[in-house]
Amino acid sequence: MSNPDVFDDPPLGNPGGPAAAPPRGGIPQPQAQIPRAHAVLLAIPGVCGVGEIRDSQGGKVLEAYIEQADTVARVPRQVQGIPVQTRVVGKIIPRT
Repeated sequence: MSNPDVFDDPPLGNPGGPAAAPPRGGIPQPQAQIPRAHAVLLAIPGVCGVGEIRDSQGGKVLEAYIEQADTVARVPRQVQGIPVQTRVVGKIIPRT
């Protein structure tokens, strides 16, 4: 019987080597590049996050997480041919 709290996934980062230091004065960033469609949305003031969801036919939709409802007018309906929808989530504060 396996323990559900134990995972067999390999460690992330540089196994056996020193951990990468976070950027000076910042929070460590993911290794992968942000997709261009996400970057376009994240550049809009008031957009605090982007996710990918599926529509009823299984097609990709970008979901822009915004701080206030007045930001909706600034968010395009499509980015690089991908439909965009918005969700007002308020200010996102990272946990420490």
